[in-house]
Amino acid sequence: FGSSSVLVAAMTRLFALAAGAAAVEELVVAPREQREQCPHHQALGCFGDALEKTCEPDGYDPGVSSKAAAESIWLCCCPTPYLPCAVGDRDEVCQAALERQFQDGVHYTQPHMKAAISLAWKEVWEQSAVCQEVLPNPMPESQCGAEIGEQRTIGRADLFCQTVTWQWEQLGDGNEPEFQRNGCPIPSSPRAIDGDSRKGHVLGSSENSEL
Repeated sequence: FGSSSVLVAAMTRLFALAAGAAAVEELVVAPREQREQCPHHQALGCFGDALEKTCEPDGYDPGVSSKAAAESIWLCCCPTPYLPCAVGDRDEVCQAALERQFQDGVHYTQPHMKAAISLAWKEVWEQSAVCQEVLPNPMPESQCGAEIGEQRTIGRADLFCQTVTWQWEQLGDGNEPEFQRNGCPIPSSPRAIDGDSRKGHVLGSSENSEL
């Protein structure tokens, strides 16, 4: 990971953009093969997706925190996020972090939801030196883009770029103009072609009861 330390050094130049100020240079995102050596890379990418849902300008859906909701944040702990999985197959670090930050059935306001996601994200990120080397620190907590006059959903440019890269690779979402507009490098890997198969799922009743 010698080269990745250089990549992360480039990312840390932008940590000062915690409030989400627009980047004036293209950000650096570590190569996919390095990011995927982080044992929690799927959960961490999915947390970014959950934060983006929380920051959607057309309305915040508090249901993302519910275990029974479609595309619940609890599905981020599955090996393939948003596809239901057995309890024993889940990322235990992810699961424990969500248990500490969320209570099922509680209605979270948007600020509380953002804070809970960010704290769980930080907790999982801190559990692996590899994750810390190839993925940006989720703290300081990012504001939503709309809160600071940015068109992108997530205010912090580094977290936004990591999130849209994960969405491109895993869900087949995003487009090149969006990357270019926000200073994100266009992924070298092809966009996922089966992402729709992972959308709209919920935890089954037996899985839900075991969480």
